[in-house]
Amino acid sequence: MVFAAVGVTSGGLGAVSLAAYRVYLIPVYVLSMGTAFYLSYTKGMGGPKRRRYLWGALAVSLFFWAAPWLRLWLSV
Repeated sequence: MVFAAVGVTSGGLGAVSLAAYRVYLIPVYVLSMGTAFYLSYTKGMGGPKRRRYLWGALAVSLFFWAAPWLRLWLSV
């Protein structure tokens, strides 16, 4: 109850514990998104609907990747 009152959730605690691995997870993310775009556009494995989902996933993940810097910029 106390954690809920101050806004601490298990998702936030999990994100803090994974922050140390951020340096290793960013290249994995870039390679996986690059592979997804390669397979979607050159091999023809994705239709228009799948490509829209891929672009949406890219937008959401870029937002979360840039969130620490956005927070610093918006607080000024």
